[in-house]
Amino acid sequence: DDDDLYGPEYLADAMRAHSYAGAAVVGKHTYYAYLESDDRTVLRFPGHEFRYSSTLAGGTLVIDRHKVGDLRFPDVSLGEDRAFLESCHRRGLSTFSADRFNFVQVRSHDNTWTVGSDLFTVGAVAVGDGLQLGNVHV
Repeated sequence: DDDDLYGPEYLADAMRAHSYAGAAVVGKHTYYAYLESDDRTVLRFPGHEFRYSSTLAGGTLVIDRHKVGDLRFPDVSLGEDRAFLESCHRRGLSTFSADRFNFVQVRSHDNTWTVGSDLFTVGAVAVGDGLQLGNVHV
């Protein structure tokens, strides 16, 4: 996603995760998010790192084209990442959640998925006020 922040080691980390997990898709279930409207950073879904997971953030997906074959994202404007992962699981392809570092999802006023901060941060852990890049390694 062009509005999210990716650290310099993002792709190298994802490729390492592909090599040891052998998954068709690697991404992040646990990740940092910056809420512009609240000017704060949170950690979403803590405790879901380094494990196979059916839930991965769409902006974090790194896909092994050889393993997914002819699977494609559906031509929709919302939920295409979730639908793609569901298609992978129907085919028996694994999806793996790597670490939480080198990525920050930026939630701005014009985000495609319009959900309030209260709902978006259910279960999240506060990291700090402002954009906290030092904790994220971005």
